[in-house]
Amino acid sequence: MGAWCRETGDFISEKWDTKVHRRARVASRSDRMSIPFLESYSLLASVLTLTPGGHRVIVYTDCSPAAHICNTRWSKTSKALNSFIAHFDYECTNRDIFVQAELIPRGQNYGAHHLSQGQILKAQARVRLGRRRRAEQLRMLF
Repeated sequence: MGAWCRETGDFISEKWDTKVHRRARVASRSDRMSIPFLESYSLLASVLTLTPGGHRVIVYTDCSPAAHICNTRWSKTSKALNSFIAHFDYECTNRDIFVQAELIPRGQNYGAHHLSQGQILKAQARVRLGRRRRAEQLRMLF
C-alpha cells in the first residue's frame, strides 16, 4: 500500500494488513484478489492518515474503479468494502474532511506506484517525501 501527500510530503509505504488482504479475495476459496477492493481501501485509509481535519481533498488515483467507488461511496460487489466506506464517511464527517477522487494515468501517479511496491528510494527520486506514516486501519461498521 502506498500513497503520499503533495502538500506535506508525508507518505505511506507498507504491506497489506492480513485481514484486509483476506477480505479482498474474490471468493472465499480463491487465490484471486480484487485489485479495486485493495486500491479503494488504500485510497480511503490514506485520506484518513494523511489529511488533517477541516480540509478539502482531491485524491489522484490510477484505478478507475477506486475513483468511482470513492466518489459514489458505494461498491456494488463488496459488502465488506461498503462497511469500510461507512467508517470512512463517519470519520470524514467528524473531522470535517471533504474528498473527491480524480482518475489520472499511471505515468502521472508519480511516487505512489513505487511506494506501493516498497521502493521508497525510487519514489524519492520522483517526488519530495517527508515523514513516513503508518496507515490508519479502517473498521467495519456493519
